[in-house]
Amino acid sequence: MSKFLLLILPFMAKAQIRDYSKLVNPLVGTAAHGHTYPGATSPFGMVQLSPDTRMADWDGSSGYHYSDSLIYGFSHTHLSGTGVPDYCDILLQPTTGNYQWNNYEYASAYSHNNEKAYAGYYNVYLDKYNVDVALTTTAHTGLHQYTFAKNTREGNVLLDLIHRDIVLDSYIQIVDEYTVQGYRYSNSWASKQKLFFYLKFNSKIKRKAIHLTDTTSQLLSTTSAKGKAIQAAFTFDVSNGVPLQVQVAISGVSMAGAKLNYEKENAQFNFKKTVATNVKNWNTQLQKIEITSHQFNNIDTIFYTALYHTMVVPNLYQDVDGQYRGTDDKIHKANGFTNYTVFSLWDTYRAYHPLMSIINPAITNDWVNTFVHQYTNGGMLPVWELSANETYCMIAYHSVPVILDAYKKGITKFDANLALEAMLAYSCSAKFGISDYAKTGYLSNDVEAESVSKTLEYAYDDWCIAEFAKLLGKQSIAKEYYKRSLNFINLYNPATAFFQGKNNASWLQPFTPTEVNNYYTEGNAWHYRFAVPHQIPTLIKLMGGAQMYEQYLTEIFTTNQTLTGREQADVTGLIGQYAHGNEPSHHIAYLYAFANMANNKTPYYVNKICNEFYKNTHDGLIGNEDCGQMSAWYIWSVLGMYPTNPASNEFTVGSPQIKQAIIHIANGKKIIINVSKPNANCYFPTYASTQFITNNSINYASLKNGATINYTMVPEPIATKVTEVTEYKKDVIDTNFVATPYLTSTQYKFRDSTTIHIASIDSTATIRYCIAQKEDPNTKQNNEINTTTLFKNNATNTAPINNELVNVIKGTTNYYANYTQPITISNSCVLYMYTIKNNKLSGLSVQPFYKIKNDKTITVLSKVAPMYTAGGNDALIDGIVGTTNWRAGNWQSSYGNSFEANIDLLKSKKVTTITTTFLQDIKSWIWLPPTMEIYSSNDAVNYTLVATVTNTIDEKSEVAQIENFEKKFANVQTRYIKIKATNFGTIPNWHIGVGNPSHLFISEINIETE
Repeated sequence: MSKFLLLILPFMAKAQIRDYSKLVNPLVGTAAHGHTYPGATSPFGMVQLSPDTRMADWDGSSGYHYSDSLIYGFSHTHLSGTGVPDYCDILLQPTTGNYQWNNYEYASAYSHNNEKAYAGYYNVYLDKYNVDVALTTTAHTGLHQYTFAKNTREGNVLLDLIHRDIVLDSYIQIVDEYTVQGYRYSNSWASKQKLFFYLKFNSKIKRKAIHLTDTTSQLLSTTSAKGKAIQAAFTFDVSNGVPLQVQVAISGVSMAGAKLNYEKENAQFNFKKTVATNVKNWNTQLQKIEITSHQFNNIDTIFYTALYHTMVVPNLYQDVDGQYRGTDDKIHKANGFTNYTVFSLWDTYRAYHPLMSIINPAITNDWVNTFVHQYTNGGMLPVWELSANETYCMIAYHSVPVILDAYKKGITKFDANLALEAMLAYSCSAKFGISDYAKTGYLSNDVEAESVSKTLEYAYDDWCIAEFAKLLGKQSIAKEYYKRSLNFINLYNPATAFFQGKNNASWLQPFTPTEVNNYYTEGNAWHYRFAVPHQIPTLIKLMGGAQMYEQYLTEIFTTNQTLTGREQADVTGLIGQYAHGNEPSHHIAYLYAFANMANNKTPYYVNKICNEFYKNTHDGLIGNEDCGQMSAWYIWSVLGMYPTNPASNEFTVGSPQIKQAIIHIANGKKIIINVSKPNANCYFPTYASTQFITNNSINYASLKNGATINYTMVPEPIATKVTEVTEYKKDVIDTNFVATPYLTSTQYKFRDSTTIHIASIDSTATIRYCIAQKEDPNTKQNNEINTTTLFKNNATNTAPINNELVNVIKGTTNYYANYTQPITISNSCVLYMYTIKNNKLSGLSVQPFYKIKNDKTITVLSKVAPMYTAGGNDALIDGIVGTTNWRAGNWQSSYGNSFEANIDLLKSKKVTTITTTFLQDIKSWIWLPPTMEIYSSNDAVNYTLVATVTNTIDEKSEVAQIENFEKKFANVQTRYIKIKATNFGTIPNWHIGVGNPSHLFISEINIETE
């Protein structure tokens, strides 16, 4: 062999190494509702350096939208795919000429033709200033490079600390001729985000200026400024043609922390070297899954962009010395772990975290430790934590399945007993109706909004707690939480075969499965019909067996019913009623594997979703990216499997979309997936190697030490027989759970009498009830039953003695009777009921009944929003006054229009007082009416204005509050009353809902007469 050939062989080998970073297209998802950003970041880094093209609206949540034509500047923090705007801190904008302080004035036009991005790098040309901008990052810093046009003598850099969200406080200090430091405290989604920065230029500052609100810009006579509206500008000599560079380090701890981060990661203004290092770091991450795609699908860029999107969050949230700001707003030192932030757990527990626990177990261990320390420091596990702020966004306690999944995969370098303590603390709290859920066995919407979704997801998290407790040998806890994990049964209505909302103990009526309403979280009954990933056999049993289950599955994909109810921008990517653009639907296509002989449909729908909803285009995501979950679904599906139950350590077989995949596990082992005989249209796999697959399921325990799975694809669907299991899981004692009874009649408001019909989903259980008389619906709180005696022995799962004596209500001894036939009532009362089976009790269901007085009628003349009727006309004279929990259904809305109603007192009466109850909750777009007018008439034709009530509550008050518009009269004799209340009108520009109509919510009109 020649020496020349020997010399070139190493270079040939090196040239064959794949540069995965160049396969990444960060512009994917920046249009439509993807909410991604295109700028530069490092894997899981603290800095996301990206252009800002939009202020804080929904589609501008990331700060950038592809449809925009102006760039305001380049800020250092961004969120990826969220549904709420925040971040975009410490904005820099290179400019030329005179200083401009208004964002629309200093913004520059740009063209996508002059925009380039890949993993770790972003580049754009600002047309207004003829400046080429290039960006890259280290873990804690952002490095800008500004190349001004030839013959440009001076260039400026604007520093804007006002940009985007509300500034609580800010500070700037000129340290020397090259260096600036400061901080910014702001309020948006994170109610008090604290960010510190240390900024250094590679060129000496020639001039500088500061601008404060309502003052004239001036040359700095001091070296610092403090306030809520600080902007600064710096001018440099750029006539030598050398690019101006600026590196910005950030910290959540202090300015000293930011400086330390800079010093440890200082790129010495070597932009090319910093990019190369960042690209190397990205390739280290991206090569953890190597795929070889088919010539006909060429999905490499889509796949690696998706993998990239799973690695831009969560974000490092500590300084290089380990200090970080905790959720208690105090500074802590991370010992033995690295602290992170940005946990979109309602989204990411489903597929994202099960993926990361395989390819990034060390970081997963850091995340779990972060969770536990948030409990230690701030008192709770995270729900949706952002920059040491708990936003309480979304629902349930989904840090629990993440911890369980990690533990099952052998990621155990955390205090497991403390983690269990944290789980129990949240699940036993009173937050978001959890205590009512635990006591009753379900949530009703009069207690907590989005009650169906919360009940289902609480039940799943309870199963995870049971599993975790069992692994730790805590059998009594496991038994209790396995029982709680079956609470979803209490909201399954066998008459509709949907999980249906309740008000108290009554099913929501009228019930429309397509309706997006306040009983579900970002969805409807279709989307939550299969939201029981931990008890699929139980759900199959409830639905009548595998055949009916499969029929209902197919129906969600094939129905021609369209969405109804409120507009919900998150519900996108529809196939029938399946909504891939939002997370509750994500596991549904894989559920065919649990239906006997129906698993052939999973490949069809998985292939359809992969091909139609994921593209290498700026609008290539069908919904919010949601911090990696949307992309994680795609990655799993391309690999041919999915974690249907995210914390089960098992994956449902789907349909691999690649020729080969190599998954590198941290222990040095590999999972190799080989696919032969591919078909360009649909993928229907048979298993040449069945070693790892049982009932269309793969257990990770069989893969973790390395494995090869071989698929042979066939052009037509074939079904693999699945063993049908319709009993509860073996680790749940079936007889330990007793479902609560419910009312099949829904008329809980009546004028003369009504008949009560009670039922149980278990026909073999005994229903017991008692009725407490109620004189006045408004005294409901005085009639609450004390269930101490009823449940005094329930901890040991034994019924009270003789099931008879329950309690004393208002001095009268009440006894529970067996329900054998419908009950007729003619007065207001409260019904209490439970079921008993095998000496075990269900939760106690409570239903108040209200008798409406026959002394008046009402006709609402204005258009009522169909989502908020409060039950129709009589709702405004039924004596039931709504609370600030308007989602409970006791408020009527005039959306975008004013309210008008006529009340007939049935005969002429002397009116002494009229009180109308309204609500203001501007965060929910509900405002009090500016005025309310009262008219009287004796013929229902000619009305006379008798009073006007004017609102005195601040329209900008964010406190949810009920206001009674009351007017007393000395001499008004009338039969008819007309009430007119003016709508607040179009939402003003200071509110996030700017330009939309507002709601006018009314609950009750009370008329007192002599």
